[in-house]
Amino acid sequence: MPDVQLGITKNLMLSGGASFSNMFFQDAVSFESARLYAKYRFYSNDAAHKHFRAAVYAQGAWSNNPLVYQEFNLDGDNSGIQLGVVGTQLVNKFAASAGVAYVRQLENINKIEFFRGFSDEAIQYNLSMGYLLFPRSYESIKQTNFNLYCEFLGQRNTDLDVGYLDIAPAVQLIFNSRARVNLGGRFQLTGTAHRMAKESLFLSFEYYFLNAIK
Repeated sequence: MPDVQLGITKNLMLSGGASFSNMFFQDAVSFESARLYAKYRFYSNDAAHKHFRAAVYAQGAWSNNPLVYQEFNLDGDNSGIQLGVVGTQLVNKFAASAGVAYVRQLENINKIEFFRGFSDEAIQYNLSMGYLLFPRSYESIKQTNFNLYCEFLGQRNTDLDVGYLDIAPAVQLIFNSRARVNLGGRFQLTGTAHRMAKESLFLSFEYYFLNAIK
């Protein structure tokens, strides 16, 4: 799932990505979806070692996969749109973030072949918390950061009584304030939605080109 993000201004970020898989009957890994994402920060209250920021975001996705599951996933499985708002509070080495979004699937009805009882709309919500464990004393951006992270992710269909709530613990390493490695898992706590998977592991790598646009 390669993804490219571009900070247009300090308040506006754009992102585009695609996914490749053999999750739906393909014999080999092939192209499956594309997505566009934009986030605009409309509020900032910054102080020393503390800030609160709020942003709105929108995402659109197209997928060539069949509509099989009741869970909405715009990162490969479904075509659709998403509109949301998120707020983040940082205090010293602890950060917490909460968000809520409206999701609508835009699948072609001809793709519905395998499972009946699909929803068109859902509310998605999340609560995440992170803590900078090392270094104990922060002296330079070149120091390697070791963060502990945990997120709760939920979704509830609005026109069908199904949903889920997951927990996703992770560890994060940041090198020279430019490269980031995330390693974690995601596990369902409760839910009734028909899903591709109730447990998963993930590994991601991000690299930032600072001041790429003058």
